Amino acid sequence: MKKRMPIILLVAAAVAYYFFVYKPAHPSFTFAGTVEVDEVDVQPGVASPIGGLDVKEGDVVAPGQLLATLTCPDIRVAAGLASSDFSRNEQLYKAGSLAYSNFDHSLFANQDAAVKLDWCTVAAPISGTVLTIYRHIGEWARPGEPIMTLADLRSVYAYFYVPQTMLVDLKVGESVPCSLPEVQGRVFNGNLAFVRPDAEFTPKNVQTREERETLVYGVKVQFDNSDGALKPGMYIEANFPH
Repeated sequence: MKKRMPIILLVAAAVAYYFFVYKPAHPSFTFAGTVEVDEVDVQPGVASPIGGLDVKEGDVVAPGQLLATLTCPDIRVAAGLASSDFSRNEQLYKAGSLAYSNFDHSLFANQDAAVKLDWCTVAAPISGTVLTIYRHIGEWARPGEPIMTLADLRSVYAYFYVPQTMLVDLKVGESVPCSLPEVQGRVFNGNLAFVRPDAEFTPKNVQTREERETLVYGVKVQFDNSDGALKPGMYIEANFPH
């Protein structure tokens, strides 16, 4: 028995050395999420047939870039009449032959027609990529119905759902290492951008009923996706310290 004591002590010392030297002080827990991006639906301000599309799906556009042109035959006619009426009434008003109220009315009608005519050209509201085009040349475009959808793929995010016990260790702004299961060896460093203040049940896509019934908090991790490696819908894993 005495001969075995040194061996036991050596094993115990080796185990202790491993836990205090090699074992991380803050072990990490892996959580799964889905890559998402904020999408912007581009809608027309007037109802009209589409006369031309200046982009296609996959194109990268800048703010203010022309996306589509509407034919707007009725609006163009109305704008022409409003412009002619305003020019005539302006001359009459300057000559003292027209009351100011009549001149002001024609001024408003001309400005209103000009605004509607401007809406016949649809421009990009943001810098981004054309994800989907819903309407094509010859089809009617209407207010409230998107012509296309844009998204800035340079900035994507994912929500991970963590238990309350982990919140004390999470700080907004800290770096969160993430990875794609199918891409071994590459780390995508995200920033913890937001922690939802209210608890919720685990999303339904979690596999077991027990996990779905657990109250968790949504944690948003933002990624710089300048190289376009992360695509919306990708399954991604995050390692949160705990």
